[in-house]
Amino acid sequence: MIETLESFVGVGQLGRIQMEALKMDFKRDSSSLEMAGLQGEFPKGWDRGHFPETKALVEDFARDRGKKVTGVMVNRLPAHSQVPVHQDPGTAERWHFPINTSTNVYWWDEENEFRHFPAAMWSGPVPYHLHHQVTNQSPYERVHIVVDIE
Repeated sequence: MIETLESFVGVGQLGRIQMEALKMDFKRDSSSLEMAGLQGEFPKGWDRGHFPETKALVEDFARDRGKKVTGVMVNRLPAHSQVPVHQDPGTAERWHFPINTSTNVYWWDEENEFRHFPAAMWSGPVPYHLHHQVTNQSPYERVHIVVDIE
């Protein structure tokens, strides 16, 4: 079951995290999704301290859960677009932290049906090993930090 947890991120910190995301090196996949970092990896420059606010956010979250960060992706999905139904490999516990979203953005999977992940809150663990898709029916870009912890 997917749960939603408060993050206690303030408006100023969220703005700095959004600015860091804009500086990341994104690659477009076969759908319209753009990713900085890949599953089980980290965005380019992560280990050189280029994204201190984002790194602190995800490391604090993992530590609070008694786990270690094993991968970070930042995903951008353009307005009025969709990631088709697919499955992702892996066994890590995966959490989403939306930094730019709308109530017209939905996650769907075989167990949880349609679900909106609210901004600046942790949602997970998401069952990415099941068939799932993401739909952005809003006029805004959707940006999520996606964190794998073990």
